[in-house]
Amino acid sequence: MAGRDLELARRVAGGDRRAAEELAVRLYERVRAACRYLAGAHPDWEDLVQNVMIEILSSTASYQGEAPLEAWAQTIVMRTLWRQIRRRERYAILIHAFQGADTKGDLDGRAQEQAADAVSLRARIARCLDRIPYAQRTC
Repeated sequence: MAGRDLELARRVAGGDRRAAEELAVRLYERVRAACRYLAGAHPDWEDLVQNVMIEILSSTASYQGEAPLEAWAQTIVMRTLWRQIRRRERYAILIHAFQGADTKGDLDGRAQEQAADAVSLRARIARCLDRIPYAQRTC
């Protein structure tokens, strides 16, 4: 199976449209379910599905065949979702900070620092986790 997965990924990376469609059909429901589960009631969860599918299709050149395509894709799902979540958190903090002067009940300076520190900490943790070898990370 790994050989077929690797061949499919190479064909997708090479620009084979049918292979890309085959891969998308094969992974779509799994990606959709993961995004729905992880994003919860987020109103843009379907947009996240599209972003993840684009990321998977554009990353096929990095697939080494060490694990099934589904496991490899799940790693991309997680990375892409966390990247989107971090980006939205930073955006929300900035919007809140700019609107803060006009808004009652806005975050005080210490709360803003804590929120920014939390975002920074999550980003550092994600970078550290990205350094774990692929075989260990999938466990």
